[in-house]
Amino acid sequence: MQKEIAPKDWGSFFESFTMTHDHWRVSVDGENSSIPLEGIVARGSRIDIHLGADISNHRRITVEAARVLVEQRDGSEESVLIEATDGHRVALRLRAPADT
Repeated sequence: MQKEIAPKDWGSFFESFTMTHDHWRVSVDGENSSIPLEGIVARGSRIDIHLGADISNHRRITVEAARVLVEQRDGSEESVLIEATDGHRVALRLRAPADT
């Protein structure tokens, strides 16, 4: 089931999401490889995604967001889709730590 997060709720949603999924493996935009989630922070419409456990694989993605969608199955979050104001999309697919 897909659920849209209201812009006014992005900050609290991503704070809770980060706490729940801290260090879970994440693949970006359908990539085969995955790296640990370090955090997602929303400040207004700007969303910063921090990935990678150390400097050797750190990755930061910044999106000027227009829309945030969450894919859930059986009450658990499986992926997050962030649509940018320029039409670009960033898709994050979660893999539980035990699935690594």
